[in-house]
Amino acid sequence: MTQTIYVDILFAVNLFMNFFLLLVTARLAHQPYKRLRLLAGAALGALFSFVILLPELGILFSIATKAVFSALIVLASFHAASFKRFLKLYACFFTVNFAFAGIAFALWLFVAPPGLAMGNGAFYFDISPLLLVVTAAAAYLLLSLFHRFFQKGAPPKSIYDLTVTVEGRSVTLRTLADTGNSLTESFTGSPVVLAEYQSVRELLPDPVRPAFQNASAACVRLPEAWQRRYRVIPYKSVGANGLLPSFKADEIVIHTKEEPVTVQGAFVAVSDTNLSSGEYRGLMNPQLLPMK
Repeated sequence: MTQTIYVDILFAVNLFMNFFLLLVTARLAHQPYKRLRLLAGAALGALFSFVILLPELGILFSIATKAVFSALIVLASFHAASFKRFLKLYACFFTVNFAFAGIAFALWLFVAPPGLAMGNGAFYFDISPLLLVVTAAAAYLLLSLFHRFFQKGAPPKSIYDLTVTVEGRSVTLRTLADTGNSLTESFTGSPVVLAEYQSVRELLPDPVRPAFQNASAACVRLPEAWQRRYRVIPYKSVGANGLLPSFKADEIVIHTKEEPVTVQGAFVAVSDTNLSSGEYRGLMNPQLLPMK
């Protein structure tokens, strides 16, 4: 029986699936991400799905092509600070893809649902827009549950030295990596470092400091360069919630026992109260730490 493949559905479904797989990769690898970059990588993956329209290429050629495109997708989707970090992201993305491919193949082999086609390592689902929206909601729920499950196995509370750099100026502060800290930047979903004001004060130009000293001063007019850096991040804690002023760092280096971990463009939220009695000056979301 001949399978009719609609190019718009082929692209849309694979765009969604690749975006979801990249989200899973980012969460499992504790990799900060930007949604627009994930969307660009997902679009590249969706273009790869057009190989299903070609004559059968052979399994070895299909695997090689998939491997090359996976590397390009990872490069387009994430900022890898080192080649080693890229390899970890690539291995994670390839593993997630392999697992999804196994599920899809099993579905195709044992259930053979109507509208499902496979070829040259690509998949096609003839799916309605409504079902796609429902599937997206279900996938998001599964991702959240999956992430919480893996978060339980995160490293225990540990102290790390962090070097934060902004406009050529750097400070180093001791931070506690705590699995209870799930603070993220709302738009990008990137993990956030929470720091005491005094520990990052030297990074803030004089006109900017009032906006970080207390919540009531958040309406201070900022210089144009800092308008792009500044964010207000909502938080919730036991018996309290509110907003934290934050800034986008150029670079954060986490000094681990193995090797320094460099994170580009992460956000630092600023607290006007002490976070400890002196043992540490910041709290770090453990998702900033690389996958072991």
